[in-house]
Amino acid sequence: MRIRHPLQAVLGIIIGLLCGLTGVAHAEPAALRLAKLFSDNMVLQQEKPICIWGFDAPGTNVTVMLNRQSQTTTAGKDGAWRVSVPGMEVDGKKHTLTVKGSTTITLRNVVLGEVWVCSGQSNMDWGSGPALCRDANYPDLRLFCTGIRRVPLRWDLPLPTGWAECRPDTLAHGGSKIFDPKTGTVIRIKPFSRVGYQFGRDLHKGLGVPVGLVKVSLGGSIIASWMPHEASEREFPFGKEMPIIVNRMKRHPGALYHLIVRPVTPLSVRGVIWYQGESDADNAEYEKQLRQMITVWRKAFGDPALHFYMVQISASSFRGGMLGVWEAQRRAAAMRNCGIAVTNDIYQDKEKFCSVDPETSWPLQGQENPHPPNHHIIARRLANICLQKVYGKTTKEAYGPMYRSHQIKSGKVIITFDNAGTGLKSADGRALNWFEVSDGSRKNDAGPYVYVKAVARVTGRDQIEVHSPKVAAPKYVRFSWHMFARNNLVNSEDLPAFGFRTDDYKDPRQR
Repeated sequence: MRIRHPLQAVLGIIIGLLCGLTGVAHAEPAALRLAKLFSDNMVLQQEKPICIWGFDAPGTNVTVMLNRQSQTTTAGKDGAWRVSVPGMEVDGKKHTLTVKGSTTITLRNVVLGEVWVCSGQSNMDWGSGPALCRDANYPDLRLFCTGIRRVPLRWDLPLPTGWAECRPDTLAHGGSKIFDPKTGTVIRIKPFSRVGYQFGRDLHKGLGVPVGLVKVSLGGSIIASWMPHEASEREFPFGKEMPIIVNRMKRHPGALYHLIVRPVTPLSVRGVIWYQGESDADNAEYEKQLRQMITVWRKAFGDPALHFYMVQISASSFRGGMLGVWEAQRRAAAMRNCGIAVTNDIYQDKEKFCSVDPETSWPLQGQENPHPPNHHIIARRLANICLQKVYGKTTKEAYGPMYRSHQIKSGKVIITFDNAGTGLKSADGRALNWFEVSDGSRKNDAGPYVYVKAVARVTGRDQIEVHSPKVAAPKYVRFSWHMFARNNLVNSEDLPAFGFRTDDYKDPRQR
């Protein structure tokens, strides 16, 4: 039997007590603090109840005061507390938010406005470049970026950047923190999202009220990581801070929801802009998961009508091409208060990326890189959707033409489109391209359907007639069904039409 030295025994007891106290400190905060989502310069969503939460010693009475409104609650056994302040309208004032508990916290330069969550993968994560930052003087556009370095306490974020007025320096240093893998210290902070910033800027200009952007994104992430999953909750328990490997979180089911979405969901927001799908190009379940994610987020944010607008992934052969993602996005966009900004006319316009389809002789343009140029066009389209659908600031069509239905009459297919504006037309004045029809025959017993090039013409404000002399009895029709298709169908606002197919072949990526 080993006998411990008395000094070793005493040291062991002291270490044990310190460890115990450390655990208590995580579970039961000894002093008042707000969740890290709250800081000076923040935007609170107007016209909705304002949820404010934080931590204090268990049993402590906590009072929150904002714009002559006051709410009191008591910190629970775990130290967490939460209050809801009645909704307020934009008033152009800079408010003070005061919280009194075991100590007092005062936040200044707090404004009422419109709050949007900017989420997705690399195209949303991509930072604003020097040219954008140079002219970014919009003090009523406020930026917040979540952190993802450690597992936080429940309902809190790990290492966020804090709210900042949008200025050249804050845009340039308002994104994700980059750490030294050896020391764990911050090497630099990336710029804030270029799509998010330009969306917020255009929305702010269109509304004339403060706009707050909460960036919750990570490049290379799959959609499964953005939805709840019990495996992540077991692996990364709240209250036990631990370093995490960020690259692993991209493809870890439930991880990003658990770490950086859930802690944001008590916050009142107007909606979400979503730019993701590149890493799910080969995911046959993407439509199902996208619908599930939208439903789960709406429930988590406590708003079944939460606005959710996504971006069509650009023309790309990345991971086998985006046809399946496009189809999933088009179908999910039919959900209530959902929509999609079309991007199939935005591509690298260098000559080396141009070609002609050998089957149809129609133009192709694209490459493997799923990151398109001209993000300002994408952001503007998102903002226009919101200005029309959410705020009613314009009656101009904000979506590209999208398939609604079709009829087959006398060997011709009559297609009806939504979002035609005052009328469909050809963007370049030439005959409409990239329409194909099939009589239902297949390339082999179980293969995809055989399609042939078709002639198409506008026959009404929102209708197009399609036929082919080679197909007497068409059964299916498709449009722009190629990962690099460069189609020329637009509406009166010159917004390009969204590709579609009417057949039921299991793999949409096979032509």
